Amino acid sequence: MVALSTTLGLVLMAASALAFSGSTFHPQCTDACLGDSNGNLLITRCQIGWFEPDAKYVWTQLDLNTILGYQDDKIVFQKNGNYAGDNGCVNCFLTDRTMYCDCPGGLTTFKFYDMMDEYGFMCYANADFGPVCATETELRC
Repeated sequence: MVALSTTLGLVLMAASALAFSGSTFHPQCTDACLGDSNGNLLITRCQIGWFEPDAKYVWTQLDLNTILGYQDDKIVFQKNGNYAGDNGCVNCFLTDRTMYCDCPGGLTTFKFYDMMDEYGFMCYANADFGPVCATETELRC
């Protein structure tokens, strides 16, 4: 019984260490944040190329109003949706891959999925539009 509880304790400690180390926004990214209080700009520092041994990183920004809208009390992918402008979602913040915003319908969450191109730039495309990609920036997290 002692061995089992010791093993379980070590597993929990290891899991805790993994949960709080580094960025979990994307495996290629060491930093990700929202660049203003309304959450209009997604700023990332991501590795250029997937498997290069001499990793280089690039800082980029993506205006989320160009790919996100607010409909039926949800933040959704929508070309030029202006979710943080006309629709009034404010005070957004990012935790891992989830963005939280104070929208007219209350606290709203949006989960970012893999949106990375091979050059370290955040991009989005779907059947209706795209790709819309980030540009290099001087902004930092």
